[in-house]
Amino acid sequence: MDLDKKTDSDREERRRRRRWGVIPRWLEVLAICLATVAAGFFGGRVTVVQADAPTPTATVTATVTATPEPVVSAKEAEDETVPPTTDPTTPEPSTPDNASSVYLADLDPVEGDRNVQPITVHGRHYAKSITLTCSSSGTSVVYSTSGYTRLKAQAAIVADSPNAIGSVGTIKVTNAAGEQIGEDATIQSSKATELSVDVTDQDQVEIACVMTKSGDEDGWYFYGGLGDATLS
Repeated sequence: MDLDKKTDSDREERRRRRRWGVIPRWLEVLAICLATVAAGFFGGRVTVVQADAPTPTATVTATVTATPEPVVSAKEAEDETVPPTTDPTTPEPSTPDNASSVYLADLDPVEGDRNVQPITVHGRHYAKSITLTCSSSGTSVVYSTSGYTRLKAQAAIVADSPNAIGSVGTIKVTNAAGEQIGEDATIQSSKATELSVDVTDQDQVEIACVMTKSGDEDGWYFYGGLGDATLS
């Protein structure tokens, strides 16, 4: 009797164990299924990122028209490469009218004093010139004119002379006997006056400069110039 009860009790225990053993197995299977679904949803999802389409490259063809180089002649090339040998602001000395002419600047006077220097009169430059100190009492210089027939010059008050503005003077030419030959030349700083005197048969001439008016009441002299003066 007791054996039968024990057998029934054992059977009942085994059935209970089988029941509780099956439930965890189903729970395990369910957990595995849920994990598989979750892995498929989160881990198996593929995110597709579309790459930026390549930017097309435009090819631009530029057309260049070549400009021909200017043709330089040998003479022009020489002119460009060889620097000028003289100052362009200083004109070359003029030459006498003929081969028999000579500048007074190149002659020594017989008597008296003068300065040999370039002068400027009213913006014009005279390279071969002489100057005299002109005062109210006059200053003179004597030249030998034997063999020449004419004395020529551009007479004026030198531009950079003291007491030049407003002053007036006279250039007078006389022979060895003290007689006037030719006409007086009135000189100013604002313009040059042409001096042209016939010196035919004259052995010597005296050239005098006299101040007839002073631009400055305190000025007693100025420089009178004979621009490019020649004997021919």
